Amino acid sequence: MGESVAAATTAVAEALGDRAHFDELATLTCGGLLIVFSMWWLYFALPAHELLTSVNRAFVWGYGHYVIFASVAAAGAGLAAHIDVVTGDSALTGWWRGGVVAVPVALYLWVLWALQMKPRAMPGRFQPVLPVAGVVVLASAGTPEPVLATGVVTAVVTGGAIVVSSRSAAASGRAGTGEAT
Repeated sequence: MGESVAAATTAVAEALGDRAHFDELATLTCGGLLIVFSMWWLYFALPAHELLTSVNRAFVWGYGHYVIFASVAAAGAGLAAHIDVVTGDSALTGWWRGGVVAVPVALYLWVLWALQMKPRAMPGRFQPVLPVAGVVVLASAGTPEPVLATGVVTAVVTGGAIVVSSRSAAASGRAGTGEAT
């Protein structure tokens, strides 16, 4: 994740040199921060050791992380590419303008769901949230501000995860322990 933040920060700093695209870069930066912070929080919200109960699960968990890491890196590269779109250094248009960020974020949400959420006994209504959010993220690529829209979707999912986690902790008597459920 650090590489994604570094790539996006460097690209924004270079783009701000001419000050011509400040408004567009401000919304892109806000959306990018929402995306990166949400990806980080969703990944670390649940302890992994509970899932690694067999060699087969550990194998799937480990190799699944190739996709997790690749999608995080691609999201950072997508943010940098979208900055090139804003500054006129790229000819991407239409859905692909936002797709450079939306596709890796959607992939991240789907794989994170498969590795972290699906194997758990999550509350019924929350179980399909990440897969559905991935579809909504893909749809957000066609909006006028695709990075901000993607960031808002991931932030809403993260907020929902926080609520579900705190309610589950309170219901199980672990409220205030700092232990994620």
